[in-house]
Amino acid sequence: MRDEDKPIMIYTTFANEDDAQHMAAQLVADKLAACVNILPGATSIYRWEGEIKKEEEAVMLVKSRISRKARLLQRIGDLHPYATPAIFVITGDAHGEDYWQWLKDQTCA
Repeated sequence: MRDEDKPIMIYTTFANEDDAQHMAAQLVADKLAACVNILPGATSIYRWEGEIKKEEEAVMLVKSRISRKARLLQRIGDLHPYATPAIFVITGDAHGEDYWQWLKDQTCA
């Protein structure tokens, strides 16, 4: 597997499932993501502007590959409704050559 074809997963959160679904549809339509998983019902506890907050959020996991990373991060930043979104890029290996060929096919511009 060439380096640019290696898989990445991007983690981010949203205030609600509808916002996450809207972005997910855009990322897949733009061929920046092969698949997006949305996990509603997450509870986030964090400090914001000096106060401890507790909010319900939807977690979004975006599956793509390294060659799409810069454009994908730009698009997420442009579309994200949060002023300061948490966006983490996770790189690594995964099992299944057939899956990664599918991932590559889905994210070719």
